[in-house]
Amino acid sequence: MTDRLRLVALLAAITSLGPFAMQSLAPALPVIAADMGVSAASAQLLLSLSILAIGLATLLLGPLSDYFGRRPVALVSLLVTALASVVVALAPTIEGAIAARFVQAGAAGAGMVLGRAIARDLYGPVGAAQVIAQMTAVMVVAPMVAPAIGGVIAAVAGWRAVFGFTALFALAVWVWARAALGESIVERAPSLGLGEILRSFGAVAGRPRSGPIAWWRPARSAAFCSLSGRRLTSPHGLMAPGPRSMASASCSSAAATWRRTCSMRGWWGGCAAIR
Repeated sequence: MTDRLRLVALLAAITSLGPFAMQSLAPALPVIAADMGVSAASAQLLLSLSILAIGLATLLLGPLSDYFGRRPVALVSLLVTALASVVVALAPTIEGAIAARFVQAGAAGAGMVLGRAIARDLYGPVGAAQVIAQMTAVMVVAPMVAPAIGGVIAAVAGWRAVFGFTALFALAVWVWARAALGESIVERAPSLGLGEILRSFGAVAGRPRSGPIAWWRPARSAAFCSLSGRRLTSPHGLMAPGPRSMASASCSSAAATWRRTCSMRGWWGGCAAIR
């Protein structure tokens, strides 16, 4: 195995941790509600708030890795994921479990930011496209297999064992990263002030996108549409109120994203299906 393939495998493992940690919990939510004597809505906060945690982590961990370096932030995030998973597994109350789960989800989502950053550091905007595509393929697989794995573990050993497995997964990736992941950033950010962070966000928002990377946003939206539609219209979906209208809204949003991207890039010939 070449050095590049080893790096891609490691980045894929780091990247898949976030989706796996989020989706492996879904089958255990009814068991958690019954075990802790809380409503289904309270138990579902373990899943829904994790999306918020990942979103906030995406905003914070990028600038942190620019300042401190990719390797330290990745190692700390993996370790926090493992420790927070243990705390959730041992939590006596739903409030404690939700708080620890929020931290776990945010730390586990670091891989989705750092994996792309490391790929861009090493291979540049064009060369990183192939690496990001390979990592994205793993991110698609992880949410598919995670519910099955989580369901089997919850049925055999209880819902707390799901978080125990996630802790072992994060710890194994931490050991691998500590041994094989080098620092990729050449020039670190000079400061970590709020002004510097806001300027970085502005620079990214105003940067023109082209080539394969430009497809990432609409592809992500389409994947979200597919996942949302399947979850919300399924008889086993987690969210009962207005499932079909919510799924329709998510798909409409995805289609709108495709249309905007195609319009900006002049890709109408290849996007006729969504005109």
